[in-house]
Amino acid sequence: MNDSKEHNQVTIRPAGPADIPGVRDLLAQMPRWDSAHRSMLRDEDLIALNSEGKVIGWLMGNHVSEAWKNVIGYEMADSWLCSYIAWLLVDGSYRSNGVGSRLMEAFRRNSVAAGRDTIIASPQSGEYEEKLLSFYSRLGYRRAASGQVHRGPWGPPENVPLPKSEVNSRSTAPDPEAEAIMQEYVQRLGYRQ
Repeated sequence: MNDSKEHNQVTIRPAGPADIPGVRDLLAQMPRWDSAHRSMLRDEDLIALNSEGKVIGWLMGNHVSEAWKNVIGYEMADSWLCSYIAWLLVDGSYRSNGVGSRLMEAFRRNSVAAGRDTIIASPQSGEYEEKLLSFYSRLGYRRAASGQVHRGPWGPPENVPLPKSEVNSRSTAPDPEAEAIMQEYVQRLGYRQ
């Protein structure tokens, strides 16, 4: 186990091609991850490195508002400016040590610098979804009825709790509709798979 001193020595920076093996290692910790699938990186992606330079966190996102104009559950004006987080992964031995929060804060600063006023994410983590929603809530995000969370002026002002049926569910089966939306997103934004 890593000591807390090492956990404090975390570097956040833009991801690059050399980080793909480390990102793939993080993805291998995820249930349902197909190891034959290739990692996708874009300019907006961020990684967290420990003091030895090992990838311990990855945030995959973008600042392309047009790709999310039809996000389910949001009534957006034509002029809305949005960033979107597709993946947020932290190595299991580094969770609950601020790595995810640091990645989120760095992405928020980049979003503001890109002129965006709202960030949307789709946290889907099966049995850990309730804990993940608590994490987003601590960072100021609200949950919409559609399941996405958002921070900024767009989207419903209230925070919709996770339905009891979802809280009690421990299913990890992928949601076909969410998977289809993600594949369309991947194609529209030019990710290479």
